[in-house]
This record gives sequence, structure tokens and C-alpha cells, in this order.
Amino acid sequence: MEGFPGTLEAIADYSFSEADELKMVFEATTDAPTHVNLCNHSYWNLGGVGTGQVLDTVLTLDADEVLDVDTDLIPTGRINQVTGSGLDFRQPTALGERIEQYAATKGYDHCFVVRGPAGTLRKAARAEDHRSGRVMEVWTTQPAVQLYTGNHLAGIPSSGGYGRHDAFCLETQHHPDAPNHANFPSTLLRQGERFSETTVHRFSTEITLP
Repeated sequence: MEGFPGTLEAIADYSFSEADELKMVFEATTDAPTHVNLCNHSYWNLGGVGTGQVLDTVLTLDADEVLDVDTDLIPTGRINQVTGSGLDFRQPTALGERIEQYAATKGYDHCFVVRGPAGTLRKAARAEDHRSGRVMEVWTTQPAVQLYTGNHLAGIPSSGGYGRHDAFCLETQHHPDAPNHANFPSTLLRQGERFSETTVHRFSTEITLP
């Protein structure tokens, strides 16, 4: 599959519950050692279609650390503390509040290390839209979550008409470029093993007021 060693068989199972939860389970097996890092790249605008940019969306991340990247956004292998930076979302913060600090990348495109032990379902993020009252929490067994603020959406039909910063992504995943950094959690899957990761999006109208 895609040039990797071995035959990789992957399954993505999506289900929606009466409790307003979208559950995603990714599983994979291989017949030879193969690196696997499966994630979902959904775009979100909690205000709804046609409501414009998401810079007023209030985000909280359960993450004390973020992966350091080079000018091409490739991880260097260092893991930085978010304290004192524009990447500190441990308290509810509007996406647009500090986004200008990252003008070189046109916005956020950063991978955060989710607090707590990987492999257990724990909260990674909470996004709130105070205009609509909609809230989305992201729970995951994955070790990291990538925040992307739609920096390259061009407002053309292939992007659903959405322009820059009209939507955001919270991609639960393993650390990018893990095979090249021994200090990152391993993404190597061997014969007889099963890759299995779960992410749950919980939707509600409960708002945390400033």
C-alpha cells in the first residue's frame, strides 16, 4: 500500500450515537514491518455554512507540549513546552487571538502532544462557537493532535467554497515523521500486531462563558 513494505490492510469505522457523538475507529494489520499513522482530516466550522472565518472559535487543548518544526513544517525532533508561547491553548483562547504570530505559515499548523497516557481515551480538545452555542470536544487514544486553521483553503469549488481560516482541523494522530526521531512514539507495526486507535467527537450546546 502506497509503497510501504508489506501488505497493509486498514479499516476506518465511523458511527454516530444518539448521544451526539461521532466515533472513529481506525485499525490496521500488516504482513511485514510497516510504519502506520492513520488520521482523519475533517474540516470544522461550528458556526455553520456561510458564517465566515473561525477566528472567533474558542479552543482549549489538553496539551503542555508541541512538536518543534523547521521552515518546511517538518518536525526537528525537539518537543517544546507551550508555556509563554502563542501555542498555549491550555486556557480557552480564540483562534484569532494570537494567529498573527504565525504569519509565516499563514496560521496554525502545529502538532500538540495530548496530555495523559496514549492508548487511553482522554480529552484532547474543546472548541466553542459562542455565536451558535455549539461545542465540540475531541477525545482520543492517539498521542497527539494537529491543529490546522485552513491556511491554504482557496475559496474554490474543490475546497467547498471555503476560504482561508473559514474552517479548522483537529487531527488526532501519532507524531509526524516518527520513523526519523527515536524519541517519538513508534509507528512501526509488525506482523501479528494490530494498529487500533479511537477518536470521539462529542457535540453539545454547553458554553463556557469568559
